[in-house]
Amino acid sequence: MSIFKASYKNKNGEKKWSKSFYIGINISGKRHRFKGLKTKRETQELKANIIKILECERLGYKYPDYILKWISRLPKNLYINLLKRGIPLQINKYLMEKLFVEYEKYLKFKGVEKIEIQGSIFIVKRITNLLEGERLSDVNDELIGRIIKDLNNGGYHRKPKRLSNHTRKKYIRTYRRFCKWLIITEKVDTKQIVKFVL
Repeated sequence: MSIFKASYKNKNGEKKWSKSFYIGINISGKRHRFKGLKTKRETQELKANIIKILECERLGYKYPDYILKWISRLPKNLYINLLKRGIPLQINKYLMEKLFVEYEKYLKFKGVEKIEIQGSIFIVKRITNLLEGERLSDVNDELIGRIIKDLNNGGYHRKPKRLSNHTRKKYIRTYRRFCKWLIITEKVDTKQIVKFVL
């Protein structure tokens, strides 16, 4: 992986250098080049974090907390660019927390009743927490169904109460609606979850 400034020629044929730095990286045997950040220091941090992400993916580890926080602060265009360049990103609890707030505002705007909004946000948060370490591209009915299969139904039951088939379907339906909103508002790369929402 290398850091460099791209060269180009102006109208007079003179060689110039880009203001921003670029990163060259090999992903699955294919060379990619994409725009980094304006300062070399920021681009070096970007490079180091991408290396860490790829290492975690190779070893099957969850991302460290500092990586999740860093991803949540990325500009949207850079976040989408990483996905499009083939750099997988696991579901990020810090990024999702921001989206939950926006999703709640959206439901209010659509005139959804308060109690239904509370229920939807509760379900979406609950499933997202359990999906930690997974990728949006891996989300499907089977994965969510498997995760919530043995969830405790909450409340004040002394013994764990398994979710009924009706409730499990409701969870999947609610999370699918949330993912549709992610696509419509372009909060994520569409290709990541388009299969799940169809």
